[in-house]
Amino acid sequence: MGIQLDPGLLRQDTGEIGSIKGYFNALTAESSKHVEVPFKPDNKWVRLTSDVEIQVRKAWHSGTAARFDIRQRGRTGAAARDLYVGDSLPDGIVLERRFIGKSSRPKPPVKFGRSLPGSIGGSGSHDTGQRIEKIGYLIAVDPNCYKIPFEIEHIPLPEP
Repeated sequence: MGIQLDPGLLRQDTGEIGSIKGYFNALTAESSKHVEVPFKPDNKWVRLTSDVEIQVRKAWHSGTAARFDIRQRGRTGAAARDLYVGDSLPDGIVLERRFIGKSSRPKPPVKFGRSLPGSIGGSGSHDTGQRIEKIGYLIAVDPNCYKIPFEIEHIPLPEP
């Protein structure tokens, strides 16, 4: 969110800020797609977007708990770091990764306040309460960023 505040806008005699102008950024996508990858070691690289691929190097179970090592590579360095306002957008952004068992149900929509892209690669463990069969990736296709302006006037200041 960008906010412009001119100190001259502060009205000392009335105890208010005259106005604040700014904008916030909204990220939208033309569509979304799901890519599912088997939860088993494989030397093959699987393309998620035009510049991001993954490889499931290790995947094993211990009861309902599972350990994994997922490698990630991209044509540019942008795939390995968070996206920030002003960055040029790729043709697809990974929003989330989830581990899927036989009875997994769809998750609710992505929560606000996450950094993008979502988790793609890495090592760790996960326990879904069942054996994991697949790794699912939710991808925003053809994202766009919009600046939405706003202006707030006559903002009262609290008493000191």
